[in-house]
Amino acid sequence: GIFCPKSVNRGKIIKATAPDGTKRYDFQFVNKRGHKTTIEGLSDKFNPEYWNYAKLISGVLRYGMPIDQVLKLVAGLELDSQSINTWKMG
Repeated sequence: GIFCPKSVNRGKIIKATAPDGTKRYDFQFVNKRGHKTTIEGLSDKFNPEYWNYAKLISGVLRYGMPIDQVLKLVAGLELDSQSINTWKMG
């Protein structure tokens, strides 16, 4: 799992590329003492099927799909007979 202190209320997602060319996403925040803290391999912590949906949503937002249309898209997604828009599993 991922441990993130309850005091963290903001941070940033960083795309990192390994020497072999593989990519991963890390989460970085500033801790109470003012030091940058990075949680590596965020992308490896999620169910791969949900991660793919997250990449889809990220892509449509990046290329300008209006938020109301993104919400309609997410509301219509189905995953193993469970609607992904409940976000229970991801």
